Amino acid sequence: MGDYLARLVRDDASGLRARAVDAAARFLAEHQDVFDDAERAQETARGARAA
Repeated sequence: MGDYLARLVRDDASGLRARAVDAAARFLAEHQDVFDDAERAQETARGARAA
């Protein structure tokens, strides 16, 4: 557990965590329409089964 916490502190101190979060946010912003389409397709499929 101590090694894990030390790694988290190192990642925060080095800016690694902030860069990873920024990269994930950019990825989601660029590809949000793909995720939205997939979610709508799932909802449509669930609705068709319920009928």
